[in-house]
Amino acid sequence: MFTSRLTPRIVLTRVLPLALLSVSALLVLAAPFSRPATARVAGPSCWASADTHVISVSAGGTQTIAVRTNGLSPVGAGYRVLGSFSGTSPGSPFFSTFVPLNVDRYFVRLYSVGSPFVPGGNQGALDANGNALVQIVIPPGAPSWLIGTTVHHAIAPQQLLAQQPYCSSAAIPLTFVP
Repeated sequence: MFTSRLTPRIVLTRVLPLALLSVSALLVLAAPFSRPATARVAGPSCWASADTHVISVSAGGTQTIAVRTNGLSPVGAGYRVLGSFSGTSPGSPFFSTFVPLNVDRYFVRLYSVGSPFVPGGNQGALDANGNALVQIVIPPGAPSWLIGTTVHHAIAPQQLLAQQPYCSSAAIPLTFVP
């Protein structure tokens, strides 16, 4: 018989983030018309662009995402990388902003403990101009089940100490091919 103990570390790193993200996703699904599709968020804006949107699982490769912010003081500011294998619609609330990613296992794992696809970790600091480069690295010989799937990543700039995001970039797709 399998038994597990919920240690404080497991509760803080795995159970609590999943519970919070699940509740926030339910709130979005319960009120789908509470935020119009054309609504603009006041305050700082951010965007991201990638150098590639396709990577071979047999050869591997790197997707470099350039993150830029506008109206965000770079002093003490950083970013958090978020991702989803289950798509971008309807998206999810993330603390005080909205992220164009659905909450799934990859989202929760990347948020709480990181991912082997993001070797620098799921957080980083913005440079003096409020910009950053994020790399998504797929090693050669990645699992074949990835072929034909698409993962989306979004970058949420935030204050490093408060961990409160200011905005979210659009979802950047990465499709896996043989």
